[in-house]
Amino acid sequence: MTTPGSGADAPDDPRSSPRSDPSRSPAPGPPPNPPAAPTPPISAADLRRQRVIRPLAPRPPEPPPAPPGGRHGIIRRLERDPPGARQAGSVIRPLLPLPPNMPGSRDRKTGIIRPLLPLPPLPGSSPEELIERRQQRDERLNAVLRRLEPLPAARPAVPARTKTTDPLPTLEAATVVKWVYCRKCESTNRHTLMFCLQCGAPLPAAAGLYDTLTREYEDMQSAERPKAEILPRMPSGQRGPNWQAYGMTDTGRVRKNNEDTLSATPLPGNGWLLLVADGMGGAEAGEVASQQAAGIVRELVENRMALDSSPDVDHRPWLIQAIEQANELLHHQAEEDPQFHGMGTTTTVGIVQGLCLELGHVGDSRCYRLPARGHLEQLTIDHAIVSHLLRLGQITPDEAKLHPLRNQLYRAVATASTVEVDATLHILDPRDKLLFCSDGLILHVTDAEIEDILRRAKTPHQACKHLIDLTLSRGAGDNVSVIVLMAG
Repeated sequence: MTTPGSGADAPDDPRSSPRSDPSRSPAPGPPPNPPAAPTPPISAADLRRQRVIRPLAPRPPEPPPAPPGGRHGIIRRLERDPPGARQAGSVIRPLLPLPPNMPGSRDRKTGIIRPLLPLPPLPGSSPEELIERRQQRDERLNAVLRRLEPLPAARPAVPARTKTTDPLPTLEAATVVKWVYCRKCESTNRHTLMFCLQCGAPLPAAAGLYDTLTREYEDMQSAERPKAEILPRMPSGQRGPNWQAYGMTDTGRVRKNNEDTLSATPLPGNGWLLLVADGMGGAEAGEVASQQAAGIVRELVENRMALDSSPDVDHRPWLIQAIEQANELLHHQAEEDPQFHGMGTTTTVGIVQGLCLELGHVGDSRCYRLPARGHLEQLTIDHAIVSHLLRLGQITPDEAKLHPLRNQLYRAVATASTVEVDATLHILDPRDKLLFCSDGLILHVTDAEIEDILRRAKTPHQACKHLIDLTLSRGAGDNVSVIVLMAG
C-alpha cells in the first residue's frame, strides 16, 4: 500500500527532480514555449468598421430537381434566361389603370374589366325571388356598363370659297383632227387646208372657193376706174415685152425651218403672177399660213385669168377679194385648231401683163422697181409700226434699226377676222426691173446695194443669186426670198 507522495503515482517533487540534481544529465525533449506577446488594444474606428462591413453570408445550395411525379412536376421554377438573350423593350410592365370616367369594373388598379358572374340560385327559392334577383343583377349591370349615346347628327359641310376655274376638257369634247389625202402626191393633210403642203394641189376644202368669189366680182370691178383708160397702147401686133422671172429662197443661218413661200407662175398672154408670203407665229403655224395664203391667191387668180386673159381687164378687185378670202379662211382655221393659234403671214402679189403691174399687198414684204433712168423705187408700204413712225418723222432711220418694235406688224393676213388690202396699178417701161422680196433681205442689204446688183445683173437668175449670197455672207438672221423680173 502506497501513501500519497510516495511510490510511482506520486507527483514529482521539484526538489527531487533532475534539475535539482547536478550530477544527472538532462533528458532529451522539445524546448519550452516562449512567453506570448501582449495583445494590442482595439481602436474605436475598427469597432465601427466591423459593425458596418459584415462578411457576406454563403449562398444556400439550390435544391435538387424534384422527380416528375412529385409536387414540383406541376409547379416548376422559371428558368433564367442566359445573359443577353432578352431583347431590349421586353420588360413586362403592369397594365395602366383605366381613366376614372371610363365605364367598366370597379377594379381600377389593374384596369382589367371582368364580367359579372351570374348569381347562383339559392336552394328553395321561389320563381318570384329569382325574378327579383335578376332585376337586381340587371340594375347593377346598368350602373356599371353604360350604354353608348348616339353620335350627334353631322352638320352639312360648308363649301370653301375657292377660285372658280373652267373644267378640264374631256376626251369626248376634244377636237378630232381629220386627215385627207392629196390625189396628186398622195400625202396627208389636215381636212381644213385648201391646198396640199407638199405639191400645192387643191384639196377637197377648196372645191367651192372659186364659186364664192364670182358673185361680187362684177360689182367690185364696176366701182374701180376702168383699166383700159389708163393702159398705154402698144403698137399693133405686140403684146408687150418678153418678161422673164426667176425666184430663190433660203432658210438663212439662224432659223431651222423656212416660213417663206414664193411663186412665179406664167399666165396666158405672156404675163406673170409673182407672189411672196412671209409666215409668222411658230415653226409649223407660220409655214402653213404662208403656204395656204399663197395657194388660195394663186388658185383664184389662175381661175380668173382662164376666164378672161385680156390685158384690158382690171384685176385689182379680184386681188383684194382673193386676199380677203384667204384671211377669212386662215383666221377661222387658227381659231378651230389650237396648233395654229397666233399664225399669220404677209402677202405681196403682183400680176404683170404687157406694160401694166397690178399689186395687192398686206404686211412688210416689199416690191421694188428699178427704172432704166433713175433710182430704186419702193412700190409697197410696210405695214409695220416702225415704218409708220418713220414716215411720220418721229424717228430716224438709224433709230428704226434699233427700235424695240421693229418686228411688230399692225396689219397681216390671218391675224384678224378682216383685213385691209392695198391695191395699186403701175405702168412699166420695157427696160424696168422688178424685185419682190421678204424682210430677210432688207435686214442685211441696203437699198443702194440692191440697186447696184439689179443694174449689173443680166438675167433674173444672176440677180437672185447675188442677193442671196450677199445676205448669207452677213449672217442671214431670217429666211430670205427674192423674185426678179426683167425683159429678156
